[in-house]
Amino acid sequence: MAELEAQATSTDKAFDMAVIQAGQAKLELLGSAAGTSAGGMKELAANIGDMVDGLKIAVSDGIQPSVDALNILFDVANNGGDVISGIVDANIEQAQGVNDLVEQYKQLTRS
Repeated sequence: MAELEAQATSTDKAFDMAVIQAGQAKLELLGSAAGTSAGGMKELAANIGDMVDGLKIAVSDGIQPSVDALNILFDVANNGGDVISGIVDANIEQAQGVNDLVEQYKQLTRS
């Protein structure tokens, strides 16, 4: 009886080892395929990233003149009051100077 029990135990162990080895082989096969899929996914992600970066560059190059014009417009809007005020003041001074010259001319021609 002991001999049969020993034989059954070794058969169970052999079966268990066969199942474990078959499982390991499947895992290695799946791991290899998963690694290939992961590598492909990484490559795809890198390609998409490169494409997005390229699009950003192309779009920014294409709209850069508009961005520059908008920045100038905002600068004028933000600081334009000072510039316009300076121009108006300069024109008022010139107009006053012209008025002074006209008055001087009138006085000279009256005499």
